[in-house]
Amino acid sequence: MNRTRITYPWQGNHWLDCITRFIFTPYNSARKLGNLILVLLQNLIKPEKAWARPIKLIVEPFNGCNLHCPLCPTGRMVTDRKAAALSFDLLKKAVDPLSPYLYEVYLYNWGEPLLNPELFEFVKYCSRRRIKTIVSSNLTLFEPGMTEKLLGSGLDTLIISLDGISSRTYLQYRRGGDFEKVMANMRNIIQKRDKTRSAKPRVIWQFIVFSFNEHEVAGAAKLAREAGVDEIRFISSFSNMEEMVYKDDTQKQSQLNDFLPADPRYHLFRTAAGQKTEIKPRCNYLWGQISLRTDGGIAPCCGSYYRRDDFGSLAEAGILEIWNNDKYRSARRAVKSGGIYRSSTVCDPCLKNNQL
Repeated sequence: MNRTRITYPWQGNHWLDCITRFIFTPYNSARKLGNLILVLLQNLIKPEKAWARPIKLIVEPFNGCNLHCPLCPTGRMVTDRKAAALSFDLLKKAVDPLSPYLYEVYLYNWGEPLLNPELFEFVKYCSRRRIKTIVSSNLTLFEPGMTEKLLGSGLDTLIISLDGISSRTYLQYRRGGDFEKVMANMRNIIQKRDKTRSAKPRVIWQFIVFSFNEHEVAGAAKLAREAGVDEIRFISSFSNMEEMVYKDDTQKQSQLNDFLPADPRYHLFRTAAGQKTEIKPRCNYLWGQISLRTDGGIAPCCGSYYRRDDFGSLAEAGILEIWNNDKYRSARRAVKSGGIYRSSTVCDPCLKNNQL
C-alpha cells in the first residue's frame, strides 16, 4: 500500500531527515563522512578558505525551456547566456574531482533538463560513481519510450513540476504545457517502476501554490495518493526568480500581483502590515555546495542566475581551484561578517536584502 508523504512550506526539515540523507545512505563512505564532518564544522566557523570539498553539486543540463512560466527567466527568455546543452566533457570536469566527496548531484537548475539528449547518460555516469542523483522536470517532453531509459539510469529521485489538478489551473502558470500528458507520464513511470519492484526513482510531485490553484491543494493530495506518488510537496510562490537576490521582500511581493495565495502560510515573504521582516539563518552554501552552468560557469548557488555573477569558469581553471579562489574567499568573508564586509559578488545584494 502506497503511503504518500505530504509536505508543506511551513514544515522545517526534521533532523532525522538529515541523518537519513547524509549518513544512512548507500552512497556513504569513510572519506565522504570525514568530509561531511568538516563541512558541518565549517558551517559553524565559516573560514574564508574552505577545508572541505562540496558535498552537493548542482548541474544545469540545459539552460532553456519549452514552457513559458511567467515568473521564470528561462520561460520569459531573459538571459545573458546562449541557450545550450551541457557537454559530457564539462560534466566530467566538474564531477570527477569531487566524486569522492559528493553525496548528491542535482541535474537541474535554470531550464528543462530533458532538452539535453544525454541527460540519462549523465545520471548513469554519476550513479556509477556512487552519487545520489536528482532530476526535476516539467515532464511535458517525456515520451513513453523514455521510461525504460529513466528506470535503467539509476536515477534516485524524480521531481515533477505540476501546479494544479485541472488543465485550466495548470496552464495559468505552466504556459505551453499539457496537463493530461504530464499526469499520464507520471502514472506510467510509477506503474512501470512498481512492476520491477524497484524503489527508484522516488517520485515527488512539486506543486507551487498560487492564488488560482490554492483551492486544489486538498484535491492534489488525494490525487497523489491515488497515483502512488511517494511525496507531494507544496511550496511557496515567489517573484521573478532571477531577481530574488537583488530585491527586498517588499519589492518582490509587489511583483506577484494575482499570483500570491490568500493563505499566508504559503507566502515566501514576511512583510505584511505589522510584521517584521523575518531574520533568516546565515547561509551555508559557500561551504558545502557548488553550481555548474551549461557554459562551464561556476556559480555559488542555484539562485545565482546571470553570467556576471559566476565565481569562475571551467574553461579557465579546475573546479577545486575555483572553490577557494579570491571570489569565494571574499564572499565567505562577507557572509561571515553579515554584510559588514563587501565582497563585490552576488552575495552582497543577497545579504542586503536578507536572503541569506
